[in-house]
Amino acid sequence: TPVGWSNDGQRMAFIRNMTADSTALIVADADGTSERILATRQNPRRFVTLTLAGSPSVRPSWSPDDRSLATIVGNAARGREEIAVFNVDSGQENLHTGRDDARA
Repeated sequence: TPVGWSNDGQRMAFIRNMTADSTALIVADADGTSERILATRQNPRRFVTLTLAGSPSVRPSWSPDDRSLATIVGNAARGREEIAVFNVDSGQENLHTGRDDARA
């Protein structure tokens, strides 16, 4: 994905295809050092990347205080996309699935 820059410009986040079946949310210092995997996803759930046909070109988005990252998770089994928000320090995830279309 394109790089999502922290508000202070000191860190970046991006999605990397790890294997044909997995993607990872990566956080690193602005110069590319101290890279670490914050979270991974396996098929049928994947972080949305530029390589997924028909998916938007999105970058991870930092919260105003740079303590959380939001990104889109595609869920092929459910045929929809969800928003995942991660605590940058702990990696704890909060998944936001939105309204169920059947109830709309």
